[in-house]
Amino acid sequence: MKFKSHLLRLGGFSIGLLILYYTINSFGGFEKILHNLIDLNYFYLFVIINSFGWMVFYTIGWRQIMSDVNNKIKYLSLLKVKLSGEGVNFMTPLGFIAGDPVRVLLLKKYIGPEARLRSVVVDRMIHSLSAQIFCFIGVLLIFTQKIDFPIGLHIVVMLVYSLLVAFFISMLYSMTSGRGFGLFEGLFRFFKIEKRLPRVHDGLENLRENLEYYNGRSKMPMVISFLCHLAGRILGATEIMIIFYCYQGEANFIFAIILASLTSFFSIVMGWIPGALGVIEYVYAQFFMLYGFSSEVGISVQIVRRLRVFFWVAVGIFLLDYAEISKNFNKIKQKKV
Repeated sequence: MKFKSHLLRLGGFSIGLLILYYTINSFGGFEKILHNLIDLNYFYLFVIINSFGWMVFYTIGWRQIMSDVNNKIKYLSLLKVKLSGEGVNFMTPLGFIAGDPVRVLLLKKYIGPEARLRSVVVDRMIHSLSAQIFCFIGVLLIFTQKIDFPIGLHIVVMLVYSLLVAFFISMLYSMTSGRGFGLFEGLFRFFKIEKRLPRVHDGLENLRENLEYYNGRSKMPMVISFLCHLAGRILGATEIMIIFYCYQGEANFIFAIILASLTSFFSIVMGWIPGALGVIEYVYAQFFMLYGFSSEVGISVQIVRRLRVFFWVAVGIFLLDYAEISKNFNKIKQKKV
């Protein structure tokens, strides 16, 4: 099973590379793209600072729903855990499915199992909800633009984000108001999870009990958390605007929001290709041409964003190793004592 999974990912990555090669070769060529990447110069620093800003907002948002244990973990320690988890998210095709367990694991030395599990799960739900609402707004903004955007694609994207927003609102409400996992409860019973997958059932029961903590409590921390995550998404669009400004000399924030929304959509649809490699570059090339901009600039913008991902992967790996070293060092000290 593992071999097939690795083979599928390798196949997806290979297809992505072919699409990327075709896209770059068709729109400008490798020399122009490389020239654009070099031209960005010190703007890379602004891209990194901006992306650190959304990490800060995401961590503040996460901290809001940990009010009962905030005295046990400092903000900088939580930020370190967040950066480590995000590094794993970027590094693997599984994304948050791999990164969130890392967050749960790294919280082990600060807080108990119930608090760390529920905080990561609810934080992920709030993050996902803010992302879908932001993207839905971005898709609506297409109506304000004088571009010939494909109407069929526009309807599909709007429909997808509408369903995702409704789904995450429903799930978040159910999980934090004592209603379990909402829509999935019926599916669990139908497929007889308790008998067929007892370990999964036990894990879900444990999580359900942990989530009871939020039942009956004020939802204001979640609202603040949502706004922090939304601010992070806005900075994600700001990144596009910064790179766009470097190349085109103008700051078009609406353009950046729409493009960020389309990036998220195609990343979901083409999720079987790691990072939707090549696909996003092709979308950027086409979208830039819709506005009368250079297609190779569009490709360059997305490649710069991928370079930023590599930076945070490196940071995440460094912090992850540091956490492990610290843990082992503390164990050695305790033994000596």
